Amino acid sequence: MLFGDDLDTLVAIGQEISEVIAGIRGARDVQVEQTAGQPQVVVRIDRLAVARLGIDVSDVQDVVRDAIGGVVVGQVFEGQRRLEIHVRYGENARRTVGDLGRALVAASLGLVPLLLSSGAGSEIQRPLATVVVGGLVTSTALTLLVLPALYGAFERRGVESREVSG
Repeated sequence: MLFGDDLDTLVAIGQEISEVIAGIRGARDVQVEQTAGQPQVVVRIDRLAVARLGIDVSDVQDVVRDAIGGVVVGQVFEGQRRLEIHVRYGENARRTVGDLGRALVAASLGLVPLLLSSGAGSEIQRPLATVVVGGLVTSTALTLLVLPALYGAFERRGVESREVSG
């Protein structure tokens, strides 16, 4: 691997390395990874806030990685070839951090029609949608309201008890 801060220098050295490797007998499809002109989303995780909510930083990183980069969910066989099936958010839903958040909300709201359906199959769909939507609403309320209030109360209580005993 080649590391550094100056992208122009990295591209030049990477090209030189690529030419050397391409000259080795048996080397095929040698390419330099494109670094210039690629859009990037930088996600800075507030480790203290995530810890207060009881969420592992690695879980947040996994969700972001899967949403942006995709995740392999299966394979398809085409004759002798085995092709992986990758799933990731659409281009519109992964340009910015705000887009990612809106996509998560839209995905959960997409279940509301199942919750309100009355046609054929609704007797199966409605209970499933009720559980999922209820879980989303409950977990959101817990995450945004209840847990921060509890953590704040425990933190204040801990501070007061340390001051009294100290």
